[in-house]
Amino acid sequence: MKESEIIDFVKDKIKPLHDFAYKSPVYRCSANLTDGLYLPCVTIQSRQAYVDLAIRRFKECRDAASGVLKRLMLRTKPANSINDYRTIVGTFVCGGNSINYYDIKNLAESPFAIPPERMAEIIGETYMNWTQFTARMKDGRQFQFGTTYSMEFFDMPDGYTAGDIVKIISATRGTPPNFQEKVFREKPFFVCYIEGL
Repeated sequence: MKESEIIDFVKDKIKPLHDFAYKSPVYRCSANLTDGLYLPCVTIQSRQAYVDLAIRRFKECRDAASGVLKRLMLRTKPANSINDYRTIVGTFVCGGNSINYYDIKNLAESPFAIPPERMAEIIGETYMNWTQFTARMKDGRQFQFGTTYSMEFFDMPDGYTAGDIVKIISATRGTPPNFQEKVFREKPFFVCYIEGL
């Protein structure tokens, strides 16, 4: 697909999530690649927003390092920790799973992307580094979901897609993780960065 075709598809067919870190929409879909590989979980995101975030994080790290050097020169106690510049660069350069737009043959809705209007019902972290919620399906059955940090895609119970969810009931803040029953967890995904999105 061409970048313009990808942009047209996601803007026409996919309801976006709004990512506060990137300050741009995130379109969640599935993709068939030109070699026949099917990827059920792919986000289409702005290349410019990702570059802007990287530059902002690099600047924050430089500024923090500069502050530590100034404190050392004044012989005051430096901060306990600062962001390691190499780690931040490594995260942006070497982290995550990405695919090139020109390797995408076609896109479709992902069966693992909870609709944005349902995602809005999640209150956020319910326990330290844990978000748990119950999803009510259109047939009335309920299932437990949980994640440490990734909210883009979730594994689904057999016979259901994320589009079958009609209501999210968030766990009460302070509720420890419930692993007494099956908890459907976040799924790994690929990112395709598009210029002009």
